[in-house]
Amino acid sequence: MINISPYLFPSNGSHYDPFIFAVLLAITAIAITWLWGTKTLSKYRFLVQSASKGVV
Repeated sequence: MINISPYLFPSNGSHYDPFIFAVLLAITAIAITWLWGTKTLSKYRFLVQSASKGVV
C-alpha cells in the first residue's frame, strides 16, 4: 500500500501524508488485536459456538 498510494492521489502524490497512513495502520492493528485477543490471533473472540462439540 505504501508503494502505490502516493500515485493514487492527484499531482503524483502531492497530497500524500505518511502520518495519515500510520494512524490508519495503528487503528487497524488495535482493532484486530481487540477482536482476536492478545494471546493468539488464531481464535476469534466473538465466534458463536455450536451446541455440539467440535463444530464451529
